[in-house]
Amino acid sequence: MKKLLLAASCLVIIMAGTLAGILFQQTHPSVRAQPSDSSGDWPTYLYDQSRTGANLSETTITAATASQLQLAWEFNTSGIVGASPTLVNGVMYIGSWNGYEYALDANTGQELWSSYLGVSQQTKRCYGSYGIGIDSTASVQDNVVYVGGGDGYMYALNAADGSVIWKTLLGLPPYYNWSSPLLYNNTLYIGLAAYCDPPYVQGKVMALNMTDGSIVASISLVSGNQKGAPVWGSAAVDSNTNTIYVATGNNGSKSIVKQPYAEAIVALDANTLAIEDHWQIPTAEQVHDSDFGTTPTLFTVNGVDYLGALNKNGIYYVFNRDNPLSAGPVWEQPLSGNSEKVTGDNVSPSCYNNGVIYAGAAGGVNNGLSFGGSITAFDAPSGTILWTFETHGAMVSPVTCTSDLVIDNQGKVVEVRSAADGTILFSYKTNRRLYGASLISNGFLYVPSSDGNVYAFNVPQ
Repeated sequence: MKKLLLAASCLVIIMAGTLAGILFQQTHPSVRAQPSDSSGDWPTYLYDQSRTGANLSETTITAATASQLQLAWEFNTSGIVGASPTLVNGVMYIGSWNGYEYALDANTGQELWSSYLGVSQQTKRCYGSYGIGIDSTASVQDNVVYVGGGDGYMYALNAADGSVIWKTLLGLPPYYNWSSPLLYNNTLYIGLAAYCDPPYVQGKVMALNMTDGSIVASISLVSGNQKGAPVWGSAAVDSNTNTIYVATGNNGSKSIVKQPYAEAIVALDANTLAIEDHWQIPTAEQVHDSDFGTTPTLFTVNGVDYLGALNKNGIYYVFNRDNPLSAGPVWEQPLSGNSEKVTGDNVSPSCYNNGVIYAGAAGGVNNGLSFGGSITAFDAPSGTILWTFETHGAMVSPVTCTSDLVIDNQGKVVEVRSAADGTILFSYKTNRRLYGASLISNGFLYVPSSDGNVYAFNVPQ
């Protein structure tokens, strides 16, 4: 079950005036982004196809300069921003719950264009509303923006002006596009889940031709007319083995023993989406809500290929991808308790850099005092904890990194930490909780907030 992350009070900024009387597309042709060094671009959710969440090309914002960060600009969307920014060639692409996908000059925050991609119309009231707009993070390749709309369609937009190249229906309510697209070998991969559950939906993974949006493969993760095994997070790919990995949510219409791909890590053939392997949470570690609500992190250490993911039971699991998934994790590290019994939620994707995993987790109680979340660094091959800190605010956003920094969101606050020891070098409090990833790209720290703003910070020259 996808936990209700957003309080109803957050949503007063979303809906007023978002639909009626608004043009499908607004373009500002006189505004152009300034070219920038693209070596530090962030072109997809969690940076790359492996979802490492790490931009190792950044040289401007470092452990030596992070304390000097200052607010450079902010842009208001008049709707919750739960998606993460995508940065390519000096342009940021970001979606809002008001239903618009925006293109902004990444250096100034000036709007270049906006395209309306719909707001879901659900029969169940979740997250304080009967529908939301865009929560999917865009992937950008060859001047095309691929993003899941609020209306159940996957869109390909012209990166220059936001015009629609093609759109393909993925699923009508109660489906919703939480996932972000994975681009690989001219194919777009996307997982399907519900707006919230119940009502449950049949979890699926779909593959679309990037040229025209046609569906080239699709697989249901439960059989027949069953419901269950939704994919809340996004897919990752191992290009060496041509394998797609997804993490799945709860069983639905049948018991967990009859749905082996629910609450599981699943490997699929990238060409056919045939299931190659899987591993399901063992009975002894299952809780009432043993979702994988996150995205797997793929990484390689000393020639060994691994996969890591946090479950809502509070355990971070690491698998050796050179072995069958069915062999089970090579190590597991409890980071918090069951999501239903602690503050926050265990849905935060991790980042990987230089042999270290950095993971956010839900809170708990320590010596009688409650805390909202935690951020932990551990040795990737062994799981040995290198450092860990409790946070006051809930930790539900992805953790991202550079070569020497870790960026986490706790509650309303973005924190930039030293990767070496977790020391906070910079922090900034926004007006509402943070759900999308804050990230560093080409000399800027970008922070999306549910207060409707995108914030950009840089080091003054």
